[in-house]
Amino acid sequence: MVFKIGKSDEEKILEKRSKISMFKATVNRQIRQYEKILEKSREDAKLALRQNNMMKAKLFASFMNAIQTSINGLKDYSLLLESVDLNLMYSLTLKQTSSSIIQSSEALKSSELTPQQIADMSKSLNELTNAQERIQSTLVDQFDQIKDAVEQTANISTANPEKILESLSREMSQKSDSMSNTEMSGSESSKEDEELNKLLKEMQDNPEK
Repeated sequence: MVFKIGKSDEEKILEKRSKISMFKATVNRQIRQYEKILEKSREDAKLALRQNNMMKAKLFASFMNAIQTSINGLKDYSLLLESVDLNLMYSLTLKQTSSSIIQSSEALKSSELTPQQIADMSKSLNELTNAQERIQSTLVDQFDQIKDAVEQTANISTANPEKILESLSREMSQKSDSMSNTEMSGSESSKEDEELNKLLKEMQDNPEK
């Protein structure tokens, strides 16, 4: 009877990949929760703008900025986990390739392979080599994505509440224009547009208030 002591390298890699998969699922759930909070804050900021409550609107805009930065950070972390997972896949593939080469060498030395078996083994090795190349190419793409995501996070984190509110005001104005053609009367639409434009002008003229 053969007793197995410890785990093989392949088992350790598979175990790590399983943990990474669980981490990614947790991160993605958190991202979805934050996105719901972000959308709720967005609607609250719009309501505050309609009520001309700038203090409350800026508070929600600042909160939106913080939540968006957190979402971007979690997405960066998710990409990093994917990159680590791909590295583990690449490592496992290399081990399988090395093992296959060693087995082939030993078999050839003992002349145990038929021409068909040699052809099959050659095909298998080619498939493994192609798999390595695909994984390596994906790894390069992943690292580029991580770099781009980090740069985007740095840019977004510098956004200020006034810019967020300005964007919301434009969006509300566009929706108001659309509604005026179907549900709102011309006078109601003009009044809302006038209030939004006035609010936007005050934000631009007095950004510190």
